Amino acid sequence: MYGILPYYLAVFLVNLPLEMIPQIVYGSIVYNMANLRGGFEHFATYIGILILENFVGIGLGMILSASLRSVEMAPQLAPACVIIFLMFSGYFLNEDSIPVYLEWLKYISFIRYAFQALCVNEFDGAYFTPRTPTTSACPTGTDFSSGTVYLDKWLNFSDVKISMNCVYLGLELFAFNLVAFAILYLRKPQFLSISGGEPVQVQGHVATEIDQPESKSTV
Repeated sequence: MYGILPYYLAVFLVNLPLEMIPQIVYGSIVYNMANLRGGFEHFATYIGILILENFVGIGLGMILSASLRSVEMAPQLAPACVIIFLMFSGYFLNEDSIPVYLEWLKYISFIRYAFQALCVNEFDGAYFTPRTPTTSACPTGTDFSSGTVYLDKWLNFSDVKISMNCVYLGLELFAFNLVAFAILYLRKPQFLSISGGEPVQVQGHVATEIDQPESKSTV
């Protein structure tokens, strides 16, 4: 019924306000309830990263939707795909503990880039009241006053830059949507072409005579 490119762009543009507005409202509530870092710049960065991550996830969903004929299959496979990205995000597993043969998965995990950027936004350059360690995992004398030290010693995020992680998210957003568009284009339905003829009079209205196939079947 529609061209593939106009249809895909329309779906994407319609999703912009439908996804951004709830994300801003939800993010604002969580940010204040969790008492995250003060300052509008950090808040705006937090919201921007969430929105970007959300649209990358939508791009992944578009790939699944375009690939599967069954409507029921997409919501069943989507959680499995997200779990893979989540496991290699650096939140559940430290990057140093990831097996070498699976290490490549962390480089395509959009959740990893968002998580790293959010951590840097919250901790880099921040200072806190020192606390006495309460577990054996925190040796006596550990410096808890600097968020930068926490990023370096505990998360190994010392070389993470928010801007670069946003660039990676943007590249994944473009790549996912490009793949989804390509799949949709290749799987589009095919229709028989028709050619117009001389106008004919049908029940008082002017219609175009359509060339019939050799079988003389009616249209």
